[in-house]
Amino acid sequence: MSWVNIKAQVIALTILAAIISFGVLSGIGLSPNSSVIKNVPITWLQVVGAINLYVAYTLWKRYI
Repeated sequence: MSWVNIKAQVIALTILAAIISFGVLSGIGLSPNSSVIKNVPITWLQVVGAINLYVAYTLWKRYI
């Protein structure tokens, strides 16, 4: 595989991971008047975002 294909795959995986995590968070109740979001601190969203960034950064360093 060429480097361009690997870059495209890494970008696609990163976007896919972000979409999946956003969908999961929306599924557990990310609406403003939801009772779940009052029990889940905003740091949970930051942790998921940080994990996504770390995975993306690791993939970029490994393949690019």
